[in-house]
Amino acid sequence: PSARVKGFIGFQKIGDDTEIIVLGTDPEFRRQKIMMELFNNFVQKICKENSKVFLEVHERNTAAMNFYLNSGFQIDGRRKNYYNDGAAAVNMSFDNSCRVTSK
Repeated sequence: PSARVKGFIGFQKIGDDTEIIVLGTDPEFRRQKIMMELFNNFVQKICKENSKVFLEVHERNTAAMNFYLNSGFQIDGRRKNYYNDGAAAVNMSFDNSCRVTSK
């Protein structure tokens, strides 16, 4: 049997920082806490490196923003008119407490 990717996190290292570029879950496996488990493992690895984690999210992507906020991220600011549709990008960073919450 072939292996199947259920979820992924794409990121890049910028000096001591880590930027999350993209993440996703196979639609068949959504709402099974797969991303929370994957994200928790990712954060634990990054915390061992003492790296700050940050990302940008479309201001209307409330599902993603809620996931990040419930996972320990905080909102740091906004980039106005960042996306082609005129929406802002919300800048977020992880509190680096080395634990993911699941509210």
